[in-house]
Amino acid sequence: MAKDMNLIPIEFETSKYKDQLVAMYKEEGEKLYEDLIVTGEWKTIPKQMDYSIYFSNVKMQWDPILNSYISYGDAELSIVGKSQVNKKIKAKIQLLKTSISNEIRIYLEANPDHWYYFTYNGASMSAMSSSEIFNGYIKDTPNKDREFKGDNGKVYTYRLATPNEKRDFIRKLEKIEDNQGTEEK
Repeated sequence: MAKDMNLIPIEFETSKYKDQLVAMYKEEGEKLYEDLIVTGEWKTIPKQMDYSIYFSNVKMQWDPILNSYISYGDAELSIVGKSQVNKKIKAKIQLLKTSISNEIRIYLEANPDHWYYFTYNGASMSAMSSSEIFNGYIKDTPNKDREFKGDNGKVYTYRLATPNEKRDFIRKLEKIEDNQGTEEK
């Protein structure tokens, strides 16, 4: 995602990356950070950092209208899958607790022509992108193959999100941002 997108690199020295690594991994976090500072990226992603997606810094605040945490400003996107990104990116993220589950909704935009939208509720993932190749991987996978059982025995599924889901999510958060901007004036 970060290749050829003109995204700004994370400035490790001023980022919260070190604090986060130390908080999560104590002394090992210090070593991980030092290795990162020396080369700008790890030779291989450390096992303890092997996440599907990892943000080294996201500013969040509670929104009483949406009854959820909402991100503001750019996020520091560090890892996606097996790739180190280490770039700042426009992000809209919502952490929501419903009566059934906890949900996360993420919109990432490198530029208006390159974006990704995800929702996850603990059992089901929806995803969509401006990339037809990305969307095609999901569309072309038979429904029966979009379900799998985790090591814990829990069943997980994924599907292609709809344009309306993405649009509604962005509009909702932009409306909140607009209201906050009006209140600050």
